[in-house]
Amino acid sequence: MDDPNQILGNVPKKTRLLTSSLEAFDFNILPERYQPRKIRLIAILPWMLFLIFLSALYPSFVLAQETQSLFKQTEFEVTVLQTSLETYQSAANEMSVLQDQIDSAMERRDQILDSYQGIDLQGSDWSPALFKIDSIVQDGITWTSIIQQNQELNLEGRASTYQDVLDLKSNLNNLGEFSNVRIDMIDQVIPDPAVIVVSSTEDGQSPVEIPPIYNFSVVVSLTGEGQ
Repeated sequence: MDDPNQILGNVPKKTRLLTSSLEAFDFNILPERYQPRKIRLIAILPWMLFLIFLSALYPSFVLAQETQSLFKQTEFEVTVLQTSLETYQSAANEMSVLQDQIDSAMERRDQILDSYQGIDLQGSDWSPALFKIDSIVQDGITWTSIIQQNQELNLEGRASTYQDVLDLKSNLNNLGEFSNVRIDMIDQVIPDPAVIVVSSTEDGQSPVEIPPIYNFSVVVSLTGEGQ
């Protein structure tokens, strides 16, 4: 069968589209100053960069805050530790000074015991003046007891004569170690007549008269230098 287009002599025609060389009609009738402005990328680019910069800085800011907080905490702990070390050092120094004082007191105690062997010594902090007292004791004086209480020394002993006790008081005053020296007691002891002492001589044995002795007590007050 023949093609109808060929029979009728018709040639297919292309459909024509209506186009305009003019731009699309703009219906915006507002004045130009009231018309919305077109946002260009170049206008918002600085703001975008600023936001990106802030986003990059935020972790650093948080880290800086944490570091500062940690630093303050560490600084506080170091201060506490330093205070504790100073306290311990002060305590150690005090212990060292105290130990030196104890050693010195023990050494002085041993020296006093050596000087006053056989004497009843009572006290805990004996004065160095005891050494000077021992050096000025004259013949005829023997000690029986020495007691130290605070700033006073109670010296008890026996004397051959009454004058020996008076001389002892004078010698103690001359030392310059005491603010006051007083005789607290002098008691004469009469020998028992039943006790007979004899001595051997060329003519034989003869009885010896025993002289009386004097028990005494002298109290001295220490000065600041003599303590």
